Amino acid sequence: LKSNINNFLFVGNSSFIGNPDDENVTCITGENKGAMWTSKQEETILEYDNTNIVLCHSPKDTYDVLEYMRIYNTIRGIMQDVDKKNVEVYVMTLPPCTGKYDSLNTEVINFNATLKSMCNHKIHFIDTYEFAQENGFETEEGLVYNEETQKVMYDFIISEIKGNS
Repeated sequence: LKSNINNFLFVGNSSFIGNPDDENVTCITGENKGAMWTSKQEETILEYDNTNIVLCHSPKDTYDVLEYMRIYNTIRGIMQDVDKKNVEVYVMTLPPCTGKYDSLNTEVINFNATLKSMCNHKIHFIDTYEFAQENGFETEEGLVYNEETQKVMYDFIISEIKGNS
């Protein structure tokens, strides 16, 4: 991946990216924000231009992968058509779960594989699951990553988009 755009918009679940202290980053995120909430953000997303849009999901919504992809494709299609906006759309995978949520990992792996198969040159794929597995991670209760891991995850996502990894 390689983007020359310096602005970022994170949309969706915040369990993995926290709320970075960066003037070029806007977060429309929160805990347990699922597909239906994300679809309601389309109007807000349309206001952005010259932005890398990073779509994040909730591990509690792995059953809803087709709805996520419908929403993502709708967002990308609209963004391409509206005033020729300069945007790039990225979908990040769900990273692994631990503790009492460890049983979700099979569903997370299947969810991520489906996401990857649906991504193309219009919607880019960022594999945060593999990154977390290779680099280690810590959660507070199994789903929400601690502050240090969120920072490392955020830096990885930005690096992937900028083509610096």
